Amino acid sequence: MSAADFSASAHVLLAERAYVADFLPRRVKSASWGRLHRAEAHWLNAYDELGLRARMTNILLKLMCYRRVETDWGGYKENPSPAEISAAVRELMENHSGTLSLLLPEDRALLVLEWDCLSIYVYNPGAKLRKLMKKIARSEGFFWRKAKK
Repeated sequence: MSAADFSASAHVLLAERAYVADFLPRRVKSASWGRLHRAEAHWLNAYDELGLRARMTNILLKLMCYRRVETDWGGYKENPSPAEISAAVRELMENHSGTLSLLLPEDRALLVLEWDCLSIYVYNPGAKLRKLMKKIARSEGFFWRKAKK
């Protein structure tokens, strides 16, 4: 697969249904967004103190034990190393910018971690991947649920 193929596949998958490994147990209603944004800003700025970077990285690395992944972070790569994934998450959080996308070709699914979110979105996960992700998310203290459109 090329970088262009990765981009095209990711674009198609972003239109599919999504599930989320989330720091919060349920979606916050719009009336509470002000409180959410204040708390979220604190969590995103204290990511190491609160262990968030390690927990999010662990979710990705645990998944990589079971699934082949491809990424376009720093140029297209098949099966990036754990060190590369860890460095990508660190860069996202330290620089407060960027998006890490991981394509799971056998599942035809896409994982997305954005710098300003306390969640990992999984687009088009089949039943087996949903079951696995639920276990992995819970193992790191995250909640697993269907994302709202």
